[in-house]
Amino acid sequence: MPADICMKRRLDSATHNILVGKSNRGHAVAISVKDLIDSEMLKVGDRLIWKSRMQNSVHEAIVLSNGTLRTIDGTVHKSPTGALKHLNGNKPVDGWNAWKLAKDGSSLSKLRSRLSQV
Repeated sequence: MPADICMKRRLDSATHNILVGKSNRGHAVAISVKDLIDSEMLKVGDRLIWKSRMQNSVHEAIVLSNGTLRTIDGTVHKSPTGALKHLNGNKPVDGWNAWKLAKDGSSLSKLRSRLSQV
């Protein structure tokens, strides 16, 4: 993360991004999927799984190099929450908590929290 960021951690309720402070221009800075890739907590090609209790189904997404997610139907999404909203019939779901890494079950939210503490 840039050195000019004051490490104040809070949650942006609109985007579900963890805000880690402000840039030198006073703008809030959020930890993104791309930040998780850059920190090597996520890898390009990692599989994410969401088990929908309401639909009684399992959905999958792949992490792309630019920090977007591609769902199994081929649609590319800018955010984890956007990807789940698409898969959930346009009903909102917190993608940061719901998506889990297929390899170890860690949520994106858990990874993001680890990065914010570095």
